[in-house]
Amino acid sequence: MKKRYLGWILFLLTIIGMSVAPIKVSAEDGVFVPTVKKDIYVYDAVDMISADDEDEINRILDELEEKTSAEVAVISYDDSDLTLEEYANKLFNMLGIGKAEENNGILLLMQKEGNHVRLEIGSGIDDVFTDDVAGDILDNYYVPYRDESTSEAALETAKAVAANMYSYYEVESELTGEYEPLIYGNISDEEFAEDDNVYEVEETTESNKIGGIILIVIVGFFVLFVLPSIIEHFEKKKWAKDHDGDMHIWEARERLYHRTSSDSFTNFFDSGSSFGGGDSGSSFGGGSSDGGGASR
Repeated sequence: MKKRYLGWILFLLTIIGMSVAPIKVSAEDGVFVPTVKKDIYVYDAVDMISADDEDEINRILDELEEKTSAEVAVISYDDSDLTLEEYANKLFNMLGIGKAEENNGILLLMQKEGNHVRLEIGSGIDDVFTDDVAGDILDNYYVPYRDESTSEAALETAKAVAANMYSYYEVESELTGEYEPLIYGNISDEEFAEDDNVYEVEETTESNKIGGIILIVIVGFFVLFVLPSIIEHFEKKKWAKDHDGDMHIWEARERLYHRTSSDSFTNFFDSGSSFGGGDSGSSFGGGSSDGGGASR
């Protein structure tokens, strides 16, 4: 009986997980969502970046994710009925840029029509990568180059974003020497206040996130293991009472349920179902943005 209930519980959790999975693409959204591939961070649909610069940006951002877990995407598009800010936020959340538990993604979105650009910041780091920081990165590394070469502008901005992300995670990189970070993750608030060229990093706490994870683990353990045992105990007790303590039939039923439920459960997962869907092809980590960032 325990196996039967466990199977049904996992089945229901699977259905719930699939039903709440974010929709990755929708025609009504007016957003072009690229087919994302593993270890690829640049999706230049309208040829704003040269092949050599695209390769270099991919290399830089792949190394950044490997060393820090942060995900940065560089995407170009032509035009849309949506504003640049609306487009960036929708695209960011559709792709899930950044790790879900940290929301540490950044999107560099380049609009060919009008030659506009936006840095969209993940909700887990927008208290450090503030709108002002994002704006200064664009002013220093994108705007000065874009009239001559949007490709060079994208490369310089990607390097600057990576340098700041390395500084945020306190990871050594040659980029932090070439591109002076606007934020620092390893100095005090007092030291920040003494320098007009940097921004104060507010201390953040992970206690709420950790507490939520612990609660989910506890509830999940109870539902998957404790609750079926409790149900089985009372059913077994009731059976013994109704059948004068004869447990032979009960044990036979248990063996039957164990065999059939296991086979059914195996067949269900062999059919290709998985938590959260996953047919979008995205290799990003499920991060989100609340709309923080800057446009130029």
